[in-house]
Amino acid sequence: MSWVLSWVVLTGLWAQKYNFVNLNVEHGLIQSQANALCQDQHGHLWIATMGGVSRYDGQHFTGFSMNDGLANNICLTILSDRKGWIWVGTQNGLSRYDGSRFRNYFFFKKPQQNEVSSLAEDQRGRIWCTVKGKVYCIDQGMVIKADLSKDHDFRQVFADHQGQIWACGPEAPLYTLRKGQWQEIELPTGEKEPHAPFKLYSDPDHNLWLLTRGGVYRRKKGVYEKFNPPGFAEMVKGRVRRLAFDQNKNLWLGTQDGLYQVKPEGIRRFDQSNGFSQNVVTDMLIDREHQLWVTMAGGDGLFRYAGDTFEQYDESTGLPTSSVMSICRDSVQQLWVGTYGGGLARLGKNGFETLRLPLDQAGAQRINSIITDHSGRLWIGTEGQGLWRYQQGKFTQLLSAKDGLLQGVVLNVYEDNKQRIWVGTPAGIMRYDSGRFEQLKAYTFFSSCFLDIGQDSLLVGSVSGILLLQHDRNILRKQPDLLRKSTVICAARQGSKIWIGSDNGLFLWDLNTNLFKHYSQKSGLPSNIVYNLSVSKNGILYAGTGQGFARFQFDSDTQTYQIDNFSATAGIPNWESNQHATLIDRDGSVWFGTTKGLFRYHPHAPDAPVPPAEVILQSVKLFSKPLEAGQWNKGLSPGYHLPQQLRLPPRKNHLSFEFAAISLRDPQGMQYQYRIQGLDENWSILSNNHKVEYPNLPAGKFVFQARARNKNGRWSQKNLNYNFEIITPFYQTAWFRGGTVGFLVLLGIAIQSFRVRLRSRRKRQIALLRQEEQEKVRRRTAEDFHDELGNKLTRIALLTEILQNKLGPQQPDVKGIVSQIKENAVQLYGGARDIIWALNPSSDNLYEILTRIRDFGVDLFADTGIEFSCEGIQDAYRGVVVPIDYSRNLIMIFKEALNNCLKHSQAQSVTFEVMPNGFQSWRIILRDNGKGFSLNTIKKGHGIDNMQIRAKRIQADLDFAILPIGGTRLELRFSLKTKNVST
Repeated sequence: MSWVLSWVVLTGLWAQKYNFVNLNVEHGLIQSQANALCQDQHGHLWIATMGGVSRYDGQHFTGFSMNDGLANNICLTILSDRKGWIWVGTQNGLSRYDGSRFRNYFFFKKPQQNEVSSLAEDQRGRIWCTVKGKVYCIDQGMVIKADLSKDHDFRQVFADHQGQIWACGPEAPLYTLRKGQWQEIELPTGEKEPHAPFKLYSDPDHNLWLLTRGGVYRRKKGVYEKFNPPGFAEMVKGRVRRLAFDQNKNLWLGTQDGLYQVKPEGIRRFDQSNGFSQNVVTDMLIDREHQLWVTMAGGDGLFRYAGDTFEQYDESTGLPTSSVMSICRDSVQQLWVGTYGGGLARLGKNGFETLRLPLDQAGAQRINSIITDHSGRLWIGTEGQGLWRYQQGKFTQLLSAKDGLLQGVVLNVYEDNKQRIWVGTPAGIMRYDSGRFEQLKAYTFFSSCFLDIGQDSLLVGSVSGILLLQHDRNILRKQPDLLRKSTVICAARQGSKIWIGSDNGLFLWDLNTNLFKHYSQKSGLPSNIVYNLSVSKNGILYAGTGQGFARFQFDSDTQTYQIDNFSATAGIPNWESNQHATLIDRDGSVWFGTTKGLFRYHPHAPDAPVPPAEVILQSVKLFSKPLEAGQWNKGLSPGYHLPQQLRLPPRKNHLSFEFAAISLRDPQGMQYQYRIQGLDENWSILSNNHKVEYPNLPAGKFVFQARARNKNGRWSQKNLNYNFEIITPFYQTAWFRGGTVGFLVLLGIAIQSFRVRLRSRRKRQIALLRQEEQEKVRRRTAEDFHDELGNKLTRIALLTEILQNKLGPQQPDVKGIVSQIKENAVQLYGGARDIIWALNPSSDNLYEILTRIRDFGVDLFADTGIEFSCEGIQDAYRGVVVPIDYSRNLIMIFKEALNNCLKHSQAQSVTFEVMPNGFQSWRIILRDNGKGFSLNTIKKGHGIDNMQIRAKRIQADLDFAILPIGGTRLELRFSLKTKNVST
């Protein structure tokens, strides 16, 4: 900062209140006597007081005291280190807070000797402090005493921009630590003795500043320069105790009797007269958002100065009364203010000048509406004394109750584009044109406001919505029901859009589409009662409501209007506005009249860009209750005690999160988006909500994310990411699902198998029943067949034999025929016996079949000279059940084959052999040693075709072969399903 000779003391020719916000115990500060400030890496403000420590997040205070582990409640200094730890110097020791608990350091046995008066952190992260005039260092938890003179009383340690440590005291030399060695630095020279500093600071240009009992000094390149610009000594009476430099390199001085701002254009004092305090300043801090924070002695608590964005004027600054009802500027751009009960106030070079209407009656000084017409004349509407005009220093009454005004009340005065004056009253509308007043007799209702819509159209506000007058006729045919049921208070035009304020919120009427849109508290308005509206040149709408002011800006990204409310944290209280009390100046500044005074808003006040805030997680709750350490977690984090590595059981799935982007300037202006990565595909809608609840989270691994956007549209560069897991219930795990699927598959297979077995069993039972029934039928059939056919054949044989015996030799032909009949009967009986045998169920096993074939062979070759042998028939074959068609076909095949051997082979021996041929398979071989035959030359006959057909019926293979040594070999191969008869 360069000091110039042309300093001006900015005491001001007229005073206003500045944008200070006071925070004290009623807001949550732990104690009102604040001593020191610091800001941590997350943006929290920490305040050391005479009753403990407070942490402030822009909205809420959190207190810490001896009950929480603090060494002492009387806290003198405070520091936030690069790790985020908070160091507190108390009257009885040093306390370090790591976010979870306090650790205390004591330097002497006697408590009164452990008073820590200052703190600093060097470039290595070591903490330095002064304790009862001595300098100590805390290095990795170890307390080390500095090697400095024992005879000096050091009151401050200070770290400059390089982290280099300095030590000083009002009765001590100035030392600095360089390369591990303490070096004494020459002091500025006073009239009698060197001025030892009691406080050190560094400016944005890295110059060292010294506060001494002899004044303020700056050390630049080793040369001292006393800070004493023109007018400084005359204006700054108390000793300078604290310094601060803002983003514009302006110097702030905290003294014993208030606060001063030193700018190139002059010095400005802040004290009790303009919104501050006149007590001793104990500390100052410029935060990351370029706001000045000041702590005060005497119980004044904490002050915040957010810049020159707002100015306040009330009775203490010259207004006749604090209730401002209307505002306008005259033809020479002087500001006029209409008040309720105090008449008119005009702002001149010497401040506010009060002008009272020349009447003593009640209501004469209650001004409802003032305007300046095209001729520069001032029109004044009062509550009780009618309509007045002010011109060339003279008041003239134009209308009163005698002229038909209901109780002499004028609600609104308006000049249209044809230079006509419209007067709204509780009982109708009056118009001033060409020097005379005219009552619009068709309209006898409450008329609150007027607005030009076109060349010939005028909008009128009433207790039943709006009217649109054209040539004195209402041409508006339709309006929303809510608007029609509302009392319209004000209106403003923004191009083709008409804004309408009412007691039911704000309405936007688009003249192009003839559509209406409604805004209310649910949309973000501070109140549903809108008293005044004004539109700036750049299209911003300002609204004065029943609970403060709001600003409407069109967001091109979302194609919607964003509503910003000016809150108490922004430096302006939520006071009630008045109906016509708004004005936008040529420079873009906006005036608001309230029940508590007049405000001026500077939208273009110089301010450095505010960096995006970091979003931090403030709480994680399970079923709305905080989690304890070790409760499904690996412990709690420092600071907000958040559960780390959170793994919740399946049914513990109701989580709520609270988060915030710490903003000390305007926390309400922050908007948030959040989502759970792994559950939500998109971010939530942008809103002011910074609390979210998830009542029924599914199982899985998730990341809760949040981000913030400030009013300038800048997003937080570092998003919030919090990992947690809902343990998958065993019935949802992959192994369980796989096992379940496998089990279900196996169960299905088992059920299907059981059903198949059941069906098979039923089939077998049915088959068994059928078989038993068939066996019964076969047995009866065999018995009946045997009884009937056998007896008949036997009788035929006997009768033929009797007949043959009675025939004599003289009848040989007849006797031959009788012999043939007998022979056929005997053969038929033999065949019938085979059929009867096959029909009998007891013959349905391999042993009986083979034995039947063997017996047939024995009988066939008896007395023939041919030797017949049988091999391989076993008793075990009794258990081999053979279907009925097998038994019949097997017997017929081998009877045919044996007959062929007897008739055609000319063999001497025939062998019948049975042997197993694998599981459930057998081979039956019939061979002889006869002459053999050729299949190619054999004539039809010998039953070979029938044998092949019967073999196919039982799915058997039948082969014939001529043996090399002579003879024929027949082999039959077949398979059966075995069944143990005994079981």
